[in-house]
Amino acid sequence: GANSPTAGVFTVGGAAGYGFSITLPGAPATITSGANTMTVGTFTSTPSGSGTVPATVNVGGTLNVGAAQAAGSYTGTYAVTVNYN
Repeated sequence: GANSPTAGVFTVGGAAGYGFSITLPGAPATITSGANTMTVGTFTSTPSGSGTVPATVNVGGTLNVGAAQAAGSYTGTYAVTVNYN
């Protein structure tokens, strides 16, 4: 059966009340299933851009599926940076 996509979820911890900024990938990330590839781009987050500790950050993106994309379990990585202000 089909799998439902979900956002990445991260917990930002540290000293309560401190602010932080979020940097998302600027370029698409490649995901693979064997020899097959797709890209994920246009990353977004909630909260967007900044937040206050403690926080849960949800990260999503746009999956670029080819016209004859092979079915499979695609995996890959992307970097999210959190900087305390």
